[in-house]
Amino acid sequence: MERRTLSEHLTTASPGGDEHVAATVNAVALGCTSMTPHSYPDSPRREEMIRTLRTVFDAGVNFFDTSEIQGPHTGEQMLGDALGNRGVVCTKFGWEIADGTPTGNLNSRPEVIRASAEGSLRRLQRERLDVLMQHRVDPEVPIEDVAGTVGELVAEGKVARLGLCEASPDTIRRAHAVHPVSAVQYEYSIWSREPEKELLDLCDELGIAFMAYSPLGKGMLAGTAQANDDASSPRLHSANFATNQRFAQQLADYAATLDRTPAQLALGWLLAQRHFVFPVAGSTNPGRIIANAETTALRPDEVDHVNQLFDAATIAGKRYTDKHLSFVED
Repeated sequence: MERRTLSEHLTTASPGGDEHVAATVNAVALGCTSMTPHSYPDSPRREEMIRTLRTVFDAGVNFFDTSEIQGPHTGEQMLGDALGNRGVVCTKFGWEIADGTPTGNLNSRPEVIRASAEGSLRRLQRERLDVLMQHRVDPEVPIEDVAGTVGELVAEGKVARLGLCEASPDTIRRAHAVHPVSAVQYEYSIWSREPEKELLDLCDELGIAFMAYSPLGKGMLAGTAQANDDASSPRLHSANFATNQRFAQQLADYAATLDRTPAQLALGWLLAQRHFVFPVAGSTNPGRIIANAETTALRPDEVDHVNQLFDAATIAGKRYTDKHLSFVED
């Protein structure tokens, strides 16, 4: 498995000492969202998911992405029960949860961040949160206050790194001026190229790890998606599905010539973009998780061929519905 160092040049000093926090992790992280429906205590598949997490960890997968909103809270609890303090975990705060129920609103007030961090530490059974990431930028709370609060948690030894998700370049710079941003997460894949406009160069400039979520186009680029008019991505809606499936099939046909799965083609394309890109791919199948983690970067000529297919393709639909795009900074 390819290994990459998470935020090597923006590590934080341990409290009371000079040792720096650095993490060498597998380049393809495991996104745990698809496990969430099975994470509830009464789920008949919860123990299966715990076994899967332990199996892939023993096979070398040591980088996991979750959030408190998954469940809510049960995703973190399951990951904690499975791994305890082992591996490297990115978790997130920022969606308001009232009496165990998501309200659909954002809330990154300092006291909420602190309460979220304490809860995540407890549920994940960790000594310190490896990456604490704001899930979406809260327009009601200055990003300087968010970065400052997480910086205080870093100083207290409760958090190792600050992360931001779906934040604009300006917001990232403002946060970084208060406390180093170690990881940025944004949707990025063969057919979602927005980060190439500015974000990747910014991460390169500031030494920030870039975590590419939905690297498989919510299953379309892996050949596993089904039409779903309720999906957060219009690209999976029935009006757009057939058009987008034609592009996905072209990628699958090319992957076969390289003796790769469609997922490995999509992940390999991302790994070839920048040395600091970490695709975040989800699955509940241990064999598929391990195969994804074993993906290697495409060669330059292979990247060029994929890009040619993309340039000639018609991609139908936006990456998110208008409702979901309203939570994304431009």
